[in-house]
Amino acid sequence: NSELGGQCLNPYDLKRTCGSSSSGSCGGIAAAMGIISLGTDTGGSIIQPASFNGLFGMRTAVGYPKTEGVIPLFDQQDTVGPVTKHLDDLVLAYS
Repeated sequence: NSELGGQCLNPYDLKRTCGSSSSGSCGGIAAAMGIISLGTDTGGSIIQPASFNGLFGMRTAVGYPKTEGVIPLFDQQDTVGPVTKHLDDLVLAYS
């Protein structure tokens, strides 16, 4: 939710949510606003919204890639990972 824009809605069905904390990233990719987005994950915040929006998401290993600039919820569990519409793009983003 945002005070400016309200709730992030699923672009495939505006009666549904995009998911959890990386929902803006996933909703944007699902709506063709970009090819690759990065989400942050402490416990399902990449995989859940990716699945809600028919996307590929990857929870990476803790510590890779580095999480500099990310405000941690839990240092030992936070990760940054890519979200894409096509599997080839996910492989490219992670490599």
